[in-house]
Amino acid sequence: MATIPRPIPTLILAIGLATSAAAELETVEEIDACIRANRPEQTSVATLTFRARDRVGSVTEKSGTLTWKMFDDGLSRVVLRFHYPNDLRGSAILLIEKKEKMPDMFMCLPALQKVRRVTTRMVSSSMFGTDFSYEDFQRLQGYSQSLTSRRLEDAVVAGRPVYVVERTLAADSGSAYERIVDYVDRETCVPLKTESHESGGRLRKALSADPAKIERIEGLWVSRSNVMRDLLDETETSLDVEKIEINERVSRKVFTSTDLERNCH
Repeated sequence: MATIPRPIPTLILAIGLATSAAAELETVEEIDACIRANRPEQTSVATLTFRARDRVGSVTEKSGTLTWKMFDDGLSRVVLRFHYPNDLRGSAILLIEKKEKMPDMFMCLPALQKVRRVTTRMVSSSMFGTDFSYEDFQRLQGYSQSLTSRRLEDAVVAGRPVYVVERTLAADSGSAYERIVDYVDRETCVPLKTESHESGGRLRKALSADPAKIERIEGLWVSRSNVMRDLLDETETSLDVEKIEINERVSRKVFTSTDLERNCH
């Protein structure tokens, strides 16, 4: 087994160089390196739409902007700001990557006009009424709890050959999950499916990307249509990338808790 040394971006940050998967990959380390290469060099700014469907089929829609930036120290930061619906406008989440430990995570709650730190006890709860927990959101951006990984037998997802990597979380990680299984597209190194298993081996959530909507934008691969399904609650949330800009100029100031608090209204 190999300990994963660096965060691995997925989903809307499942963006990759067209040539990244040209060669046959043999080891977990090679697969992970290919996934880690699947991100812009500097920044990305994406307009997102969440559509959450409950057990009886009712759908609620939320939209916002996710901004990602790699800093000079080699660590990244992410801020997600909601602008629709009106009662959610101004709500935001900030992730600050830390070396060799979990990122700092803050959330803005305009109704309370204050910024709160997301604690370990909160990470498994729903993120603003979607099927993504705060822990799921961390993982989407490439931040993972302490885990080990091993390669499983290759498979096929939606007609596409994939590498399969199982990631086992440490018992003291504080995670709601026991293990994560990634199904990584051999052509683009974009994860086509991620299965999250709770203690006891029960499959709790499954995140999938639509291969037909993986597009090459400015030389990078972007997964534009994704669905998170909660198999226990029988709910799901789609996450669509409406627009994305790669390596545009983004101010460092927007990635601070001070800026988050200044705009929390």
